[in-house]
Amino acid sequence: MHITSPPSPAKAEHLTHPKYRPDIDGLRAIAVLSVVAYHAFPRWITGGFVGVDIFFVISGFLISSIIFSSLDTGGFNFIEFYSRRVRRIFPALIVVMSATYAFGWLVLVSDEYQQLGKHLAGGAGFVSNLILWGEAGYFDNAAETKPLLHLWSLGIEEQFYIVWPILLWAAWKRRGKLLIATVTILVGSFALNIGFIKKHPVDVFYLPVSRFWELMIGAVLAYHQAHKQELFYFKTAKVSWPWRAAAARFYGLDEHKRRNYQSAAGGLLILASLLLITKEKAFPGWWALLPALGAVLLISAGPRGWINRRVLSNPMLVWFGLISFPLYLWHWPLLSFERIVYPSPSGDNQAALKSCTVILSILLAWATYLWVERPLRFRVKSRLLPVVLAAFMATIGLIGYIQPWMPLSSNYGIDKIAAAVGEWDYPGTGYATKKVDGRYYYVYSSNNASETVFLGDSHIEQYAPRINQLIKASPDNLNTAVFITGGGCPPLPDVREDGHHHCDGLAENAMRYVLNNPAVDAVVIGGAWFAYFSQASTYYFPGDTRVMMNDHDAGTQMAYDKLGQMLTLFRNANKRVFLVLDVPVGAGFDPKNMVQRDITQLLSGTAPFIVNHDAIPYDSLMREFGKTREDIALVGRRAASIVIDPVEYLCDTKSCPSVTRDLEPIYKDSGHLRPSYVKWNASFIDATISLRGAQ
Repeated sequence: MHITSPPSPAKAEHLTHPKYRPDIDGLRAIAVLSVVAYHAFPRWITGGFVGVDIFFVISGFLISSIIFSSLDTGGFNFIEFYSRRVRRIFPALIVVMSATYAFGWLVLVSDEYQQLGKHLAGGAGFVSNLILWGEAGYFDNAAETKPLLHLWSLGIEEQFYIVWPILLWAAWKRRGKLLIATVTILVGSFALNIGFIKKHPVDVFYLPVSRFWELMIGAVLAYHQAHKQELFYFKTAKVSWPWRAAAARFYGLDEHKRRNYQSAAGGLLILASLLLITKEKAFPGWWALLPALGAVLLISAGPRGWINRRVLSNPMLVWFGLISFPLYLWHWPLLSFERIVYPSPSGDNQAALKSCTVILSILLAWATYLWVERPLRFRVKSRLLPVVLAAFMATIGLIGYIQPWMPLSSNYGIDKIAAAVGEWDYPGTGYATKKVDGRYYYVYSSNNASETVFLGDSHIEQYAPRINQLIKASPDNLNTAVFITGGGCPPLPDVREDGHHHCDGLAENAMRYVLNNPAVDAVVIGGAWFAYFSQASTYYFPGDTRVMMNDHDAGTQMAYDKLGQMLTLFRNANKRVFLVLDVPVGAGFDPKNMVQRDITQLLSGTAPFIVNHDAIPYDSLMREFGKTREDIALVGRRAASIVIDPVEYLCDTKSCPSVTRDLEPIYKDSGHLRPSYVKWNASFIDATISLRGAQ
């Protein structure tokens, strides 16, 4: 049935809560254990991250069950609803966030601690997903180094908790059709998910409008159970006769068999999602239907379904379900700090560390549930408790936002390293923009009409501080510089990459601009050559069969041929052509890896930070990257291009230093020179903007 008019408020005074079901706690356990196992041992369970999607369905079902039933009985009250949410979520969250921030003060360097503060404020305001969405990009640091990254999912849930009750109450007050409203939001959200997953995967992953459908599936199930309607078979539904007949046969089965079938199907779908889905899939997209529908089938089967009764209601799983929320909160900060403090343990040591971290997270979750969550949720009856908890949460958010103190590391002489981490200055200042085939690129203008075009990715963009400085100092003697570049964009025509759609057509645009523009005097091509030809590369040449660039037979040779043809075209058009090889790359250059945290020293009262400025052996770099360097250089020489090799300037025959003589880091991360170093030292790039005939 549908609600056609608001019931009398006199029928009930409090929210109506569904009867406790241990099998739902068991399903929570499956969800949280899948997530924890994936984060600790991703090779063991490739799709474990879908546990979050299972949580979304459970949350949508339980919250909507409360709202639908309470609206029916006239007992819905916003103050009581949100007070219960505060009691449920805030106690454990306050403890974990406070502990994470305190431990971060002990072991993080300043930029890491500053980012943790921002994430602390985002977590307290339940907008972590929006903050992480804004951070996502080419230079975003690794997920493992963000101790509060996991709060993105809590942000989506809380945004749902804020919006959904208001929408339902408004529809109910206006005598609206609650099921129609629910299904409309579900369909719209799912359409956004499918429509944008390929070109905007980060947006779809983090934004609530493209994730709400998973909670809304649970809401539809809640409506069904609240109003005793079948999910897929309505007498008035205008569906095709075969579907209606199939639904009729299913609902005509003995109830016991029907529940068992639903339970088995749900279990199989969740098992399939854990085994078949990987991080390389376009997720959520269509793939998210597997865990979402699996959860719906298991919940709808009820506690008497076979898997629900035999598996999900197992006391051990129920126990994990009871501690699932604090376990989810604790496990990621602990794993993240373990990764930060011990960045590269050996295989056996790594497995032992991960196992100990998981065990510690379970113990802390149990203690949090027993001594924090349960007492404050069920035993403390004061109506002021939600207000006090909200005030604590607001204070934590304010502390994260204003950052009132510096981390411990600031007292141990590693400021130079901290300043280098993440430093980037592209496009910097003093630039203009130019529209090229519908795209805007950066221009550093001299007093001359002749231009040098820089084509490539961030490994060419890193030279902009030097170019900008030279042009400012001598505008009459240099070309104008035009950067037709994009982060992660290989300077090769006809190359695609599923995660970098902003690169599509960039090289082709640059070729047209260079060949059709007489003002272009020189072209500089460069990129992260090592990355594009590594085994981890996902760049490909589209066609009937995708040819991967890291295929060292067809793909690599095709890339070299494309590069050579482009260089030759530029030379035949009377352009000066420079081919820039890549700078040395590797974890040893990353300033973050120069600081080692030693917890044992911290416990003994001594400095917990050990600084390592070791140079990287030249031979080891050449063993890993020498072949690619030689191949790219050979392509350039065959096309009569001027080959610039930064290694000749940055290294000697024995090693490549990671710091200057003044112990200033040379790099901002493992593969990019820092702007302050480039600005005053990267003289090898100067010839690219000199006037023709002046060099």
